[in-house]
Amino acid sequence: MFDKLPQQFKTSEGIEIISKEDSMKIRSFKNFLKDEKLFKKIAHGIYEKQVF
Repeated sequence: MFDKLPQQFKTSEGIEIISKEDSMKIRSFKNFLKDEKLFKKIAHGIYEKQVF
């Protein structure tokens, strides 16, 4: 799921991707975005994947 997201994306774009894949519920996805090791919040509703 993480690999299918672009480097920078809006919450709505991420929800659209997971909806197509039917891989995760919307609430679970929003909780997933709170993981600061994986994502950095750029602005309201805009996230960036962290580089490892």
